Amino acid sequence: SHGASGSNGSSGVSGFVLGGGIENYAGIITLSASTFTGNHAYEGGAIHNEEGDVTVSSSTFAGNSATAGGAFFISSGRLFLKNSTLSGNSAQFGGALYVRGHAEVSQSTLAGNTASRDGDGIYAVGETKLKNTIVYNVSNRQDCAGSIISAGYNTDSDGTCHLNQTSDLPNTDPGLGNLKDNGGPTQTHALLPGSPATDRIAAVDCKDIGGNQIASDQRGVVRPQDGDDDGAAKCDIGAYEAEYLPILTVNTELDEFD
Repeated sequence: SHGASGSNGSSGVSGFVLGGGIENYAGIITLSASTFTGNHAYEGGAIHNEEGDVTVSSSTFAGNSATAGGAFFISSGRLFLKNSTLSGNSAQFGGALYVRGHAEVSQSTLAGNTASRDGDGIYAVGETKLKNTIVYNVSNRQDCAGSIISAGYNTDSDGTCHLNQTSDLPNTDPGLGNLKDNGGPTQTHALLPGSPATDRIAAVDCKDIGGNQIASDQRGVVRPQDGDDDGAAKCDIGAYEAEYLPILTVNTELDEFD
């Protein structure tokens, strides 16, 4: 589905609802340029997956909630998430993502998600791989709970994702703007000037975990860009690719003639 949006509009969770937006059992789902917001469930505020495959790109999941997996609950089966934003989702376990099955998260931004118990960003019981991805929260609790496999060029804000590749930036503030319309069909978190996530990834490594080239960001902006104006185009960590914006100086003084 391209350009889908989902919101169940309910104010609470009754019973054991699985997947406030989508419940997938043994199916194959592909979503792009989509927004899921304000959904609620017992497991998987936006999407619950069991035995199937869910592929998501260039999409935003914001303000969804659940007991486990504020945005996604991957009970079994697989999630392939890239160039996407998970923001402001909440749960007791796994504010954004709860994984029992298998998850591959590439070139994505997880920011401002909260869990009252464990894993503000991710609660990983099953195999969970990250590449070129930001996990950032301000709650000072726990970005990640469980075991995370880093495929490189990731950053977290408190070190709890246990990122162990030399290209990773653990315990680092990525310098994110608020979630808003930065162009493109879905809202994103822009990288602020001076962000350590800007121009971090060599062009040859602008790929998802499966080795597929990622040629644009969530908005559709071409990757890589020379976001820091050093003469070398590199990819940024996360769903947003910063473009260099020169500072223009305007002289407002007027010449005076006698």
